Amino acid sequence: MRFSGEGKVWDATYNRVLCQFKDGFYETTDERIKSILLKSYQVLDGTKEEIIDLLESRQIEFDRTNKKADLMRLLWAKQDEQKY
Repeated sequence: MRFSGEGKVWDATYNRVLCQFKDGFYETTDERIKSILLKSYQVLDGTKEEIIDLLESRQIEFDRTNKKADLMRLLWAKQDEQKY
C-alpha cells in the first residue's frame, strides 16, 4: 500500500523510527506499518482487495463490481472529507 506524507513516523511501541517518507511517499506490505499509517496518512494506492477492505472498515458504501480506479477515487473523496 502506498501512502502520502512527509518526514519520519515514530513507532511509540518500539521507541524508534517506524518509517520515513521519501519524496512525499512511503510504500509497504507490512501489515503492522499499514495499520499505523492508515490512522493518520492518506492512502495513494493499494490492491483492489486492500481498497475494498478500507472502504468496508470505514463503512463507505460502494459497488464491488467497480474498477479499482473508481474505488480509489471514492476513497480519496472520503479521505478529503474526513481525517481517519
